[in-house]
Amino acid sequence: MFSPHRLRSSGSACQKKQQTKDTLTYDILKDAIEKMLDTSCGEDYEKALAAYIASQEDVVQVDMLHSRMFGNKTYIELELQVDGNLPLREAHAIAERIQNYWPDCKTACDAVLLMHRNIFFLLFMEETMALKLIKLTREYEKQLCEMLDEWKSDQEINHTNRSPWVIFKNDYHDFDYYLEHLELKEATKDLVPDSVFFLLDEDRGRLLGAVNIRHYLNDSLLKEGGHIGDGIRPSERRKGYATEIIRLALIECKKLGIDKVLMTCNKDNIGSARSIVKNGGILENEFVNANGDVEQRYWISI
Repeated sequence: MFSPHRLRSSGSACQKKQQTKDTLTYDILKDAIEKMLDTSCGEDYEKALAAYIASQEDVVQVDMLHSRMFGNKTYIELELQVDGNLPLREAHAIAERIQNYWPDCKTACDAVLLMHRNIFFLLFMEETMALKLIKLTREYEKQLCEMLDEWKSDQEINHTNRSPWVIFKNDYHDFDYYLEHLELKEATKDLVPDSVFFLLDEDRGRLLGAVNIRHYLNDSLLKEGGHIGDGIRPSERRKGYATEIIRLALIECKKLGIDKVLMTCNKDNIGSARSIVKNGGILENEFVNANGDVEQRYWISI
């Protein structure tokens, strides 16, 4: 027989053991949840990092720095200023150098926003975003159909716009015809030759959006439409991809010999306007279009 004293002792030991297990389970669960959430690295971390960056050669000041942790990765969103009298190429070089100077080897830079002569550039590091523009081929037929199915459903339900229009002008289920007639090779009475690219996330093998580049402007495009029409699929919006697709499109414009790019957007489309400005867009004027909406015209020098 067990004495009452020994029985009580045994019970107490079991309770302590269970409490230890519960505490361990809670700690594991808490750590797992925190890694799933998008949280800041803390004010002290951000202040120390901002001071470090501000001390770097050629950096005038740090205007904004935000950190966020997701899983075991840390991302930094940074806005800094450099001397506005520097050549643009040198200003770019400073931003790229800052990207490579993070004191914490586990820290990856999500985006550096560089202010130079009131022009903003969003520079993405390859380690955090494997994005590129591609021409459509049969290899991407499945991804195209999946993206456009989602996009058209959103248009029907939420009555969102159809930009860029060219990717919706033909039935994508007839892929051969769609591919053959996607780009306009020769000018017509109302249309100019164009190039169509799709934004590919290489890590996920997923198409995120599309951009239509008009090779030059006719009278109609000069007033409304401009050189570039772009769009991001509904499920990938508000993630910075619109800014990146414009940045990549400007590179293609440069290849076409375009050194001054016109982009237009509805004044109510704040996100689109912000993406244009971040890529150096300077507002020239506003006008009321045929639908009664206020349209903005921006020029980007490249």
